[in-house]
Amino acid sequence: SADGRDVEVLARHAKRAALLAYLAAALPKGSHRRDTLLALFWPESDIAHARAALNQALYVLRTALGENAVLSRGDGDVTLNGDAVWCDVTAFEAALDAGRSGEAMALYRGDLLEGFFVTGAPEFERWIDRERARLRERASQGAWTLAEERAAAGDAVEAGRWARRAAELAPADEAVARRLMTFLTGLGDRAAAIRAYEEFASRLAGQYELEPSAKTRALADAIRKPDAWSAGAIVMDAALPREGPHPPVPRTVVGRRRVAAALALLVGCLLGGWFVLRPLINSSSTPRIVVLPFTNLGPAEDEYFADGITEEIAARLAAIERLRVIGRTSTNRYKGTEKTIPEIGRELGVDYVLEGSVRWEKSPGGAARVRVTPQLVSTKDGMHLWARVYDEPLDELFRVQSDIARKVVQALDVTLLERERHAVEAVPTHNIQAYDYYLRGIEYWRRGREDRLFRAATRMFERAVELDSNFALAHAMLSLAHTRMYQQYFDRSQTRLASAKSAVDKAFALQPDLPEAHQSLGMYYWARASENDYDRALRELAITEASRPYDPRFFAARAVLRGRRGRYPEALVDIARALDLDPASAAMTSTHGELWDLTRDFARAERLYDRAIALSPDWAGPYVLKAGLYLRRNGATAQARAVLDEADNLGLAESPEIVFNRILIAIYERKYNEAITRLSGTPDVFADQLRFAPRAQLYAEVYGLMQRPHVARAYSDSARAIVVARLGQQPEDPRLHSALGIAYAGLGRMQEAIQEGRRAAELRPINEDTYQGYAREWDLARIYAMAGEYDSALDRLEYLLSIPGYLTRAWLRIDPTWDPLRGHPRFKNLVGQR
Repeated sequence: SADGRDVEVLARHAKRAALLAYLAAALPKGSHRRDTLLALFWPESDIAHARAALNQALYVLRTALGENAVLSRGDGDVTLNGDAVWCDVTAFEAALDAGRSGEAMALYRGDLLEGFFVTGAPEFERWIDRERARLRERASQGAWTLAEERAAAGDAVEAGRWARRAAELAPADEAVARRLMTFLTGLGDRAAAIRAYEEFASRLAGQYELEPSAKTRALADAIRKPDAWSAGAIVMDAALPREGPHPPVPRTVVGRRRVAAALALLVGCLLGGWFVLRPLINSSSTPRIVVLPFTNLGPAEDEYFADGITEEIAARLAAIERLRVIGRTSTNRYKGTEKTIPEIGRELGVDYVLEGSVRWEKSPGGAARVRVTPQLVSTKDGMHLWARVYDEPLDELFRVQSDIARKVVQALDVTLLERERHAVEAVPTHNIQAYDYYLRGIEYWRRGREDRLFRAATRMFERAVELDSNFALAHAMLSLAHTRMYQQYFDRSQTRLASAKSAVDKAFALQPDLPEAHQSLGMYYWARASENDYDRALRELAITEASRPYDPRFFAARAVLRGRRGRYPEALVDIARALDLDPASAAMTSTHGELWDLTRDFARAERLYDRAIALSPDWAGPYVLKAGLYLRRNGATAQARAVLDEADNLGLAESPEIVFNRILIAIYERKYNEAITRLSGTPDVFADQLRFAPRAQLYAEVYGLMQRPHVARAYSDSARAIVVARLGQQPEDPRLHSALGIAYAGLGRMQEAIQEGRRAAELRPINEDTYQGYAREWDLARIYAMAGEYDSALDRLEYLLSIPGYLTRAWLRIDPTWDPLRGHPRFKNLVGQR
């Protein structure tokens, strides 16, 4: 409003806010037909109700913003009064048109209406998508203008930053990539130019399964040659070899390339003369830094405190766009290491290391103090760039963390933006005891994915917000803890989900721009797991990206989410970016392998599983995935056994995942007595996000294969009783309906079995969740096969083989579940046995 206050009547109603945004930003500027507005915002309503809704919305806008804010002309046109309502989109474009690029780029803070969603207005959503792309292209042009201006002024650092920003806004445009490479080389930063090429090549491979054109590869080769870039060589781009045949690029990319290529050639020619006349400027690209775990000089029970201090300092630095901070997972590998700083630098690809020590001095008779001794070291030569000893009262801890971050930034000659300065200087709570509980919660959170650890972390975060109800960050983490409890099936109650939403709502009420709150809300929508919720989750993560551009956890989470939506090329780009920021993360490496595995690129997946095992040899997950890969690739049960033997030798023999997969391999090898032996003493239920398999169900399967139907039926009935009891608590759990369908099929209750299998697939449709939905379709195929509905089973199997997923022809050949189908001509054709 005119006095700077939020107009809550608009902010709380998405469609009214959307209408205001459209009137302000839509092209052409000026009047908008009412019929157009009706089609955009109320497409499913009849004319009378739609017109009434529009009139009501316009009335609310005028009431909130002033009678002259929205002008109408009869029943036809509606216009937003630009003198009464200011809009950043309009101001951004006006500044660009007037040649004020700096002013314009200060207004451009990300995609139009990022994270905004309106129910029941698909045409409006499509308009947003188009406008986002158009404005992003204009912003890229504005960034290039600033890059050229700063280069002409001799400011190579800022010129390089704006050039990279321009390229980030057009990530799929190959002409822009070449322009960036040429520009950075002209600034004297060939290393940055080659890094830009490698990032573009990785993105192109992951997103489009293409490689850069011959022209771009030739440019990269030329840049790599130390003597290739003599004076005037900046214009060599026009003389590079013509592009030979290469795979086609999507049409939308080609169109932008034609425009951008002409602009790039023109700018290259104009800049060429400038570079002939002035010396090359040496500039550094974005500095890469790792914050190693600070050494705890106090008692062992204070280890969590030192780790928390380390992570908080790293988080403050990670909020700075011109710094790349390596993720925590990679840094933990160097805790107590004897490796030298240059060795760490080479292994992580970083330029600087921040290390230090922490001592929490607790005084029974006086105020506690904290002593922190940070030092910033160059990995190139081990030179200390900055060091200091802080010895302060404990309640000055946040000032100490902020000062360390500021001193690092100053030492690296990085200028802070205003929003970055706020992030660096943030004080999350004024209650040190609440902060202590928060750090304890983080420690439990990091230890693993077990039920007891999540519950302990939740208790710590709850205690933190009890001590300080205004501790927004603790509310955000409390929400995330509740969500993970629900998501991991430790507590699937609606109460748990409601607690997650309540906590994140509190975080937003306290601090609306808190990145961790957006991340927690995204994870909440993910846990709810419907089609629209996944899209909302992606929007919230996109907001997180804007303020945490180099947070690997964000990219890893979005990679998994995009994979679940079936967007594998984008997911692969995200996970590769996450690993660039956290290269020693076994979890992210394993996820990268799993995404390739699901797309059936087994060679890449195998290499990544091997690396994940090397990074974390005491974690069962990568062993299980690698063993499954051998079953999927060629049905090699012996190779799969060897992988699990390797896990056993490292003390993982009792892991439920390992035990379950050994039972499966015994079944696939038709060693049924071994399977029964291994089943004795196992948990009553094997459960994860994909399955709920009572031990009785596995016994029923094995005895059925051994042609002992009476024993199999008895175990099927036991499995039925277990599943029915659990369904009473979680009636909407699709895993349970699949399990009940399999139990009913084992009892000969075929109609009920099929009904339950279909119910599971309806609860988690594959078009909404390609990960869990795939498992439900697989189980439904199994139920159809058990019920003698062979064509229905084959319909499902053919479909599952046609899309990314775990099922393969090799797996079908070894799994005795499908023995009833082996004589069917369609099955023979499906597995390649005809």
